[in-house]
Amino acid sequence: MPKKYKKLHFFDKYKFLHEPIQFSFVYHMFFESYSEVKRRGEATPIYLYYPEAIARIWRYNPKIKLIAMLRDPAKRAYSHWWKECKLGRETISFSVAIRSERQRCRAPLPHRDRNHSYLDRGLYSEQIRHLFRFFDRNQLLFIESEEFFKTPQTSLDKICDFLDVEQFDFDTREKHNVKEDKPKLLQEDAAYMNRIFENDVAEVRSLLGWKLESWLKV
Repeated sequence: MPKKYKKLHFFDKYKFLHEPIQFSFVYHMFFESYSEVKRRGEATPIYLYYPEAIARIWRYNPKIKLIAMLRDPAKRAYSHWWKECKLGRETISFSVAIRSERQRCRAPLPHRDRNHSYLDRGLYSEQIRHLFRFFDRNQLLFIESEEFFKTPQTSLDKICDFLDVEQFDFDTREKHNVKEDKPKLLQEDAAYMNRIFENDVAEVRSLLGWKLESWLKV
């Protein structure tokens, strides 16, 4: 993994467009060149949300393997809003933000709004189908976030098998960004999100064969 950055945001940058040789030259500079390294990777969650990013990843390497961790979309939306608040990029309440999202997200068109797309980024079924258009199923691994944090070693074993690397006993005791001082989610906002996400969650169940019994329980 890159030593300096966790999220490279390479394939979702509009300045990196078409030439595969440019992809290779610029992208590879982020990684240290160890000859004994078997796999290289990075973690930029928003790639899944950008159709252009998926197309660029395919142009870079159509045989690449991709891992997507999906979280309860309602909880994801609320955490996303709170993060934007803490970064100073959001100044309105969550209630107002999710009800005005469609209008606000028109501002950066034709590009997608990465900061205020609280609900839209949690509509996973379209994003999953877009991945299926470009990559074979054996190149894709979907991990349910709640299951990952419940039994991390089991999920990490799946990831190792998927990447064809030896399983390893990871130290999962240390947890990051656990204590968040965000305000309590209003019940009317939870109900509003549940109505929006209900059909899409059903689609995700069908696409991935997941039960998702814990989703939309906020």
